[in-house]
Amino acid sequence: LLTKKSFKLVFIIQSVLGLLGNLLYATAGAPAVGSAAVAVAGRIVAGMVCSYSFTCPSFIANFVSERHRTAYMQFLYMSVYFGVALGPTIGAFLTGIGEYEVGGIFLVNMNTAPGWFMAGAYVVYIAVVVWSPQFPEIPDNSQGGERASGCEGEGGHRMQSRGYKFAIFTCVLGTSLPAFLDSAWETATIAISTETFMWSEKKTGFVISGVLGTILVANSLAGYLSYKFEDRKIILVTVVLLIASSFFFVAGGTAAYFGAALVYMPAVSIVSASFSSVTTKICAKSQLMFLQTANGIGLQLALFLAAIYGTSGLLLVGRINFFISLTALCISIAICTCIAFRELKPPRQHTEELSDKSLEMMA
Repeated sequence: LLTKKSFKLVFIIQSVLGLLGNLLYATAGAPAVGSAAVAVAGRIVAGMVCSYSFTCPSFIANFVSERHRTAYMQFLYMSVYFGVALGPTIGAFLTGIGEYEVGGIFLVNMNTAPGWFMAGAYVVYIAVVVWSPQFPEIPDNSQGGERASGCEGEGGHRMQSRGYKFAIFTCVLGTSLPAFLDSAWETATIAISTETFMWSEKKTGFVISGVLGTILVANSLAGYLSYKFEDRKIILVTVVLLIASSFFFVAGGTAAYFGAALVYMPAVSIVSASFSSVTTKICAKSQLMFLQTANGIGLQLALFLAAIYGTSGLLLVGRINFFISLTALCISIAICTCIAFRELKPPRQHTEELSDKSLEMMA
């Protein structure tokens, strides 16, 4: 649809699916319905909205210049994680909503309230998209093999190199794997907080929201730093912080655990956003849509697997082994980043460096 129609149509379709899915979930508990199958169907339909994970980055990749792209990606991921942060907070508030029947048909209680709340949010979002100015049309990138940054020449040869292919693999891994690290931590922390720290679900929700709220500051800072430092350098430094903070989850009390989370969670968001931006800068235009789709699918698959590993995996391997495995995944991102470090520099920056060296030689 993105290549045949427009981003605006795709955004509207996604939001309508989100509205429909949440209405199905909200009405599943009504006396007239009372069906678990309807609730599951609602979650499946609403889950289709997760395609935002490649439509939004694709929009930025096509219509934002390379200079500003990383900052926009940081703000995009900041909004995503801010939504994730609001989830536990809103859920905690909705637990005290009570129980009401509307017209003797619809039931509103702590179980159905999230569905009604999100349905309302999608109504507002649909109105915003419909009444927004005309969206720009996606450019035709089907021709040519030049890089997305607009650089030509050596691009065709480098695209065939093993180094370039490994860099693309690293970008997909670096965009998707942090989503697993994020969701696995959040899912496991809910269980650890209630069972080990003996916190209530409401307190756990507020604390996790507070931790995720730090992402607002971290991504804003990363967006600012993207104008001063290369993306790959921001990634490498942030991955080091990610690895260092993950060690504190293995042992220590409540303060050490959530203190480390204040570094770990923002680092996860920055790494994912930065790799998503780098993907758009080093790939060929003809590969852009495919790679953004691969990033989106990988990200959603990571979230799905993290939900399983953060619950069943935590019970199976125990807290220590669970977080050791997360640390190992963090280290794998660092290793891949170091190996692909040279190819993670956009071609335009390569060209500028060669030009500078040529001018120095001439002087």
